[in-house]
Amino acid sequence: MRLARAAKNPESYQLGPRVLEQGEELPLLLPARLTPSKATDCLHVVALSAEGVQFLLNVPSSDDTANDITLVSRAGLIELVNCGEPDASFADLSIGMLSPRGVVALVSYIDQKPAASAMKWLPARAAGKEATQRMLEHRAGLGSLNERLKRLERRASFQGADRTEQKSISPQDLESGELLIGFDPGCHEVQLVIEADRTRLDVLDLNPELVWVDTGELAARNLSSSPSPTFRVCSAVARIARFAFDVSPSYRKAMLFRAHFPWPAGIPSNWATRARDQMALALFRRHLPSLLSLPSQSWIGNSSSTSLLVSVTPRSCYLALVATSHGSINDVSLSVASESRLVADTSLDDVGASAAFCISQATSVKIDVDARGADVVWILGVWAVSSGPLHSDFS
Repeated sequence: MRLARAAKNPESYQLGPRVLEQGEELPLLLPARLTPSKATDCLHVVALSAEGVQFLLNVPSSDDTANDITLVSRAGLIELVNCGEPDASFADLSIGMLSPRGVVALVSYIDQKPAASAMKWLPARAAGKEATQRMLEHRAGLGSLNERLKRLERRASFQGADRTEQKSISPQDLESGELLIGFDPGCHEVQLVIEADRTRLDVLDLNPELVWVDTGELAARNLSSSPSPTFRVCSAVARIARFAFDVSPSYRKAMLFRAHFPWPAGIPSNWATRARDQMALALFRRHLPSLLSLPSQSWIGNSSSTSLLVSVTPRSCYLALVATSHGSINDVSLSVASESRLVADTSLDDVGASAAFCISQATSVKIDVDARGADVVWILGVWAVSSGPLHSDFS
């Protein structure tokens, strides 16, 4: 990226590009080398997307008595600079997607005072003065319940769903804000479609979540303020989840729309169910291609930082997936250094981390896995693929 080259620092750190759906949150785990060591050091964190994409950068407060800081992108750019003493809050940064979908990349590096703004290298991203905020008198219409369901049917068919289902939510379940949903083996997209009194603003505050009944673990959640929240889950076995959402007297009618997608091929059936679910969800949510064969290489590791030197074939493309099979996990980071490129990803909400890369002439790549948590066991697989969306093509 032009910004990374402008930093002129071999220790600069790049993450992504990463595809995020609306409501997804991506933790940003900056390496320890990006800690200001001198008073003249300035840490730059620049998050970049397309100019029309809107996202958030969440900065937790290092003081328990102060509120967290949330920065909103302008022209697809957020820049955060910290000079002098290191700020502990920078260790827990995260990006949240506001747009329906967007690709976000991160560049972080140490520079010297005076700190030059990213606008020096990206002048087209200067958005100018911010307009005075105005409240809209009327909200845009969502269309009738039937119209919205028809749109969901068309989208599911286009995305390759093998079947769909529409179920009316009973008045009792709508009043209690809780119902049980059974999931067959495969991947599922579940959407709650509500018809409500549009004069009530609290219709957007659903705060929905899916919890597996057998383990009590969170299956999926939606952080967006949407009248039609969407969940994506994958399960290698049949399971039941409890779907809970906040109730409101403005709800008149609700439907549950479900689209079922086949279980992705290429994930070994003898791997732990939890790891298989995470890898399938990584492929499903990030719209990566189905795997046509079993992994060419695989490894098992635990809660630590692990570096692997992996043999590859020149003029070929690969996909690496890592997921946890056991333990209480905080996050798992995966990075692949191939030739002059670095591809990195971080797991989120029990979704496996993935990295796609292509090789020109090299015969080996370096793969790093960093797992944080208690009693963590992870599984890493590397698949040879012929084509597909490659993260490295964006850098």
